[in-house]
Amino acid sequence: MASNSKICKLKISLSDIDRNHYDSLNLTVAQHPSETTERMMVRILVFCINAQESLEFTKGLSAVDEPDIWARSLDDQLLLWIDVGEPSPDRIKKASRIAKEVKVYSFNRKSTPWWEQGRDKFAQLKASFYRFEWEKAFSPWPHCTNVRCSFPSPLQVILPMSQLSWASAKCPGCRYRANRCLRLRNF
Repeated sequence: MASNSKICKLKISLSDIDRNHYDSLNLTVAQHPSETTERMMVRILVFCINAQESLEFTKGLSAVDEPDIWARSLDDQLLLWIDVGEPSPDRIKKASRIAKEVKVYSFNRKSTPWWEQGRDKFAQLKASFYRFEWEKAFSPWPHCTNVRCSFPSPLQVILPMSQLSWASAKCPGCRYRANRCLRLRNF
């Protein structure tokens, strides 16, 4: 963790109906100084989507040889490697050699060009690719000009994987209630 990282503590009630996984998560997440709030939010959502007992946040941007999130077995084998963003095909290839399962979640405007440029190489790799339609889901609250109102709180994640949503979330700046929805698509 970088010396001036921002620490966020979250309490999330998770209900994954498809996998019959229900949990109350108490997460402590470090936001690297060079990491955007949007990227940190995607890491949290991805953690919820893939929630399991052995899932952990890694050092993230502070350690280039590690994924953003991973799951390890009791004998320290890498079961799941999760990258957030637009990693290079070489990084995904390396990850697929050392982990049993590899997942990549992209979320910003660079996702489509990144996918188009690497599509042929990605097709040869043993990995799953997902894209959040970020701009549609996380545009600032339409009624509020307060920058702090970009994200709803409290966060309630409701799965199946085809849709993540907030149930009647409050705008943190002005307490306006609105429903927001984040859709997740396979590439």
